[in-house]
Amino acid sequence: MALFGSKRAQMFVFVIVAIVLLVIFGLVYLIVSNSKQVSSQSQLHSQMSERLSSSIHNKIQSCLDSTSREALVIAGEQGGYLFKYQGGLTPKSYRQFGVNTVDLSVKNLKYGASYWLIQPNVKLNSYGLFVFPYLSHEDLIPGFRVVTIQDNLESYVLNNFEKCFNLEDVKAQFNNSNAHLTGVPKVSVVFNKKNVVFKLHYPLSAYGKQYSDFVSTVNVPFSQMYYAAQCFVNHDIHNLSFDVDNFADVCKPPRGISLVPVITAGSSNGAGYSLLAVNSSQQDLNMNTPVVLYFMRMNRRPVLFNLTSCARLDSNPLSSTTLSLSGGSHKLDFTNCVADPDADSTYITFGRSYDGKNKIYANKIVNFNCTSPTESVKYYVQAYDPFLGSDIQFLSITCES
Repeated sequence: MALFGSKRAQMFVFVIVAIVLLVIFGLVYLIVSNSKQVSSQSQLHSQMSERLSSSIHNKIQSCLDSTSREALVIAGEQGGYLFKYQGGLTPKSYRQFGVNTVDLSVKNLKYGASYWLIQPNVKLNSYGLFVFPYLSHEDLIPGFRVVTIQDNLESYVLNNFEKCFNLEDVKAQFNNSNAHLTGVPKVSVVFNKKNVVFKLHYPLSAYGKQYSDFVSTVNVPFSQMYYAAQCFVNHDIHNLSFDVDNFADVCKPPRGISLVPVITAGSSNGAGYSLLAVNSSQQDLNMNTPVVLYFMRMNRRPVLFNLTSCARLDSNPLSSTTLSLSGGSHKLDFTNCVADPDADSTYITFGRSYDGKNKIYANKIVNFNCTSPTESVKYYVQAYDPFLGSDIQFLSITCES
């Protein structure tokens, strides 16, 4: 009986041990299983955060790329200006030297254009006045502060980027109400010879990650296009014989850059200006619309040279503006006395009145008849192109018997 009781006790102990081991194995299995599940959930959450983080990064980069390219296209069309209503810094009505240098209704252009060369209401020692936007801060005279093309591009990209990447919309889209800026966004622009670099500082915190600096490079030689246009206008206001045909020889633009007239003053469209375009064969392959730099040249009045230096009387140089002519026919030749800065067609008027009713001489040759003796009479000589007249010069003519 004692032996039997002992066996029962041993069996009881074995059962207890088995139960304890079973419980231990069960607990271990449960712990390991929960650990794997937690690890799997953590890994899934990490992967999701990584995907969302990548999506936010791509969204920022995409918005920067699109607004940078758009800014260059519009700035090129508007002669370097970007207006406040577009996100830039230039007023829509922009006046320089008493002239509104912005024309938003130019034919052939979506946004309008701006004058780089105007005819002011004062007499100059040059053939017009250069009113151009400076390219960058580096081009400014120390201490001189105006809005540059660089300023306009930076303002445009920042304002339009924040429309493309609206932080409140991003919070809703990516279900992250904690996304927030940790600093002030800023855009800076750098002009290189063959491209324009847009740098965006956008200090964003989201999903435990910090976003900060982004770069978009537009492969268009905008600075070279700008300096080519600047060279053209600088020569055009100082040299009467300079025009589009002389551009390549005088300005020697980099390979692939050309200047072409789009609208010519005095042509059938009736424009009182010339519209010119600087093109580049190098364009960014990611852009659907090429960057072209347009600028306008206001029609300028023709030049009437000093008559004693250019006119001829009966094939002889005109020695004086006070003439005593013998009876009969005389030929006054003003062919070499007129030049037009815009290469427009020109003519002269000649007569006694100053009311616009003097006779027109398209060939600039006046056949003057002394049919009877006269006292000294003042005659007005003026040059015209299709839009403007020159300063007036006078000839005092006496017909002798």
